[in-house]
This record gives sequence, structure tokens and C-alpha cells, in this order.
Amino acid sequence: MAPWAFLPLLLQQVWVVDDDGGPGVNFTDLPPAIAAAADGDTLLVRAGSYTPFTLSGKGLRILGESSVTTLVAGGSPTLVTAIPATSVVYIDRIRFLPAVGATSTLEVSGTTTRAVLAYLTSIGPFGGAAVSVVDAEVHVHRSSFFGSSQISLFNLPGRGLDLGGGARAHIATTTISGGSGLDNGYLGPLSPASGAIGVAVSGTAAAFWIADSFVQGGAGGWGTCSGASNPPNGGHGIASTSAGRVSGLPSTLVRGGNAGTGQFCTVLAPSGGYGVIAPASATVHSITLAGGNASGFGTYPGFPSTGGVVTNATPLPVLRITSSLPSLTLTGSATVDLSNGPPGAPYLIAISPSPGFQSGGPLFLGEILLDPANWFPLFAGTLSASGDFSVTVPLTGISPNFAYFPLFLQGMALDPGGSFWRVSNATVVTLRP
Repeated sequence: MAPWAFLPLLLQQVWVVDDDGGPGVNFTDLPPAIAAAADGDTLLVRAGSYTPFTLSGKGLRILGESSVTTLVAGGSPTLVTAIPATSVVYIDRIRFLPAVGATSTLEVSGTTTRAVLAYLTSIGPFGGAAVSVVDAEVHVHRSSFFGSSQISLFNLPGRGLDLGGGARAHIATTTISGGSGLDNGYLGPLSPASGAIGVAVSGTAAAFWIADSFVQGGAGGWGTCSGASNPPNGGHGIASTSAGRVSGLPSTLVRGGNAGTGQFCTVLAPSGGYGVIAPASATVHSITLAGGNASGFGTYPGFPSTGGVVTNATPLPVLRITSSLPSLTLTGSATVDLSNGPPGAPYLIAISPSPGFQSGGPLFLGEILLDPANWFPLFAGTLSASGDFSVTVPLTGISPNFAYFPLFLQGMALDPGGSFWRVSNATVVTLRP
């Protein structure tokens, strides 16, 4: 890869945001910091509580201190929209708290928008989604999205992730859960609610790849059904009307929520949610699918899948990166693992300064998730007899100029037939001083 590919990281300006103010702090809240920053700049957001923001027309790197202590909270959603095709938004280590009354807590939209979400936690509003993606391309790494569970008769449980329009989403090493329905007890005509969907994909133009992740629908509530009302079913793990891919280790789990227990549900009995329900084509590679459990008398377990779901497809490799320290810093080391590949197969792990999302054609099983014009080989060799590779790399010799700049990795292993490469999920690393 040409050296000029990394030129933007040498030109970035770093702004410090801290709600406590003080020496060295440029802003005390995120909206004014985002308004002042230029395309390609970095915002370092220290622990504290900040106002939801709208980011439009430019790409920024917004790096929180921790998804436990760096909070974005308020009555409105955070919006990332209309980002130019030449820019990428990167948001790291922030917790987004529910935007009360909104349809989502964090929304990414726009046909040219590309966003990377890493180490995030987002909790959705009642009846809405923790994260919503419409027409945009998103890459999610090591994050947690939770739909809110119902707490009163006047709200509904929320979904973990919504994908709509022409959204393209790669989700790796992430936990996504739909919210559960309220247990209302024996309250006569008041019906217990069904659990919410973990990942809901609407329309037919969206595409998704969920890799090495735990996805679960919410559990149905229990109580008294009211005549012909809908029973309190478990939410589906993934419900999609478009094509997608789900992969990971065999221990990876996608499951439906458990059935609620509805007294006097005379029309339909409650059932557990499906692991994956997809009338269109969805391909599942070697992971565990499970339907939600039955919860009591008169309830039914869910099924692992239904519709146009292809299960037990060719296993795909799993790529992970871990650190010797709590975070990846220039004083520690990083371990790169490629697993779940064909035993003894040739492999390649590549690195790039920006993400991609496109079909590799017949020579590749899986999508190309690195910038196809700017990448270079990082490791190559032969997998072990168990289909694995692992290497630990010291980070102490890396220039501080590379701090705060995300680097994307993806691996592949040659299929035993020799006619195509099995492609892994992607991962991302952002070094800190």
C-alpha cells in the first residue's frame, strides 16, 4: 500500500472535550465540538455526560474514554447523516442512553454515509431501536445494543438493531438483544406483551453480515390474555426480509426469546421466537441457532429458523484481536487470532486504513470488508492442524503519529478444493498513547 494512504492521520487535529472544563480542554459538550471540527479531525471525549448530537457533512473520529463513563444522554437521538462518500465516521467507547420518545437512540442514515461503531453501548427507547441504520453502511465491532424491556402498560419493549432501506451492515463480536415484555399478572383484560426482535431488517435492499456475535430476541411477558388478543410470544433473534449472512464459531449463538405465559389465550397459544426468520435468503455458517423456550402450560417452543434460511453452510474463519492491557496502547501488545478455518490451509490477513463492503465474486465466500484500493498483507502462512493461527505483536515501536487512527483487518483461508477463499469477518484496532 502506498505511504500516502496514511497521510490523513498526520494532518488530523485533536480536540479535547470534557464536561468539567479546565486546562487543555477545548469544549465542554459535544454539539459545539462537532460544529467546530473539520473533516478528518479527532475528538477525545473524557468521562462525563454529554448532549446528543447531529453529525452531518463531514467525517470525524469521536473517541470516548470508556463506554461505562463517557455518556451521551438526552431526550433526542444522536444522528449521523449525509456523510460524504470520501469520509468515514468513527465512534468509539461511548454509552448512548435511551432517547425518550424517539424511534431510536443512535441513527445512522444517508446513501453515502459510512460509519464505524466500536466498543459502544446503546440502549434503545421504548418501542424503538437502540441503533437504527437507514441506507447507510455501518461496521460494528465489540459493541452492545439493548432494546429496553417494557416496564409499564403504556410502553412497548424495544429492538436492538434496525436496518432499513439500502442499509449495509457488518456486525462483529457484538451482543444484540431485544427487550422483554412486561409481566402484568392477573389484570383481567390487559394483555402481556411479546418480546421484541433482536435485529429487524426491513425492505429488500438491505444487506447484513453478523459475525461472531450473540443475538437474542426478548422474552414474552406473562399474564392474562384478553379474548382474541395476540399472545405474548418471544421475539425473534433476527427477522429479515432481505439477504444476509450469519457466521462465527459453532459456539456462537443466535436465539429467539422465550414464550410468555398467557392465561386464557383462547385464540393463539404463546410461542418462543425463531432464531432467524427470513422469507428472503439468509445464509447461516456453522453457528448455533435456537428457538425460544416454552415457558409453561399452553406455550410452545420456537424453531431455530424458518423461511429462506440456509443453515450449516461452509464454515467461515473468525478473526479477533485482543490486548495485553485493558485497551490497545503504544505501551502494550496485541494478539491477532484467526480460527475456524480449514486445517492446514494457506491463509492471509490484510490491513487497511479504511473499511469496505462489497462482494468478492466467485473467488471469495463472504464480502470484502477492507478498502479494496488501499490494503496490504500483514500476515500470511499456513493454518495449524486445527485451522488456527495466532501471533502477538508488540506495539511499543509504533510511532505516536498513528494514535487515535483506526486500522482495519480481515483474514481469509483457501478452501480445501482450491477454487475459492473463505473470508473472515473484519476487526478494527485503534491505538492510544
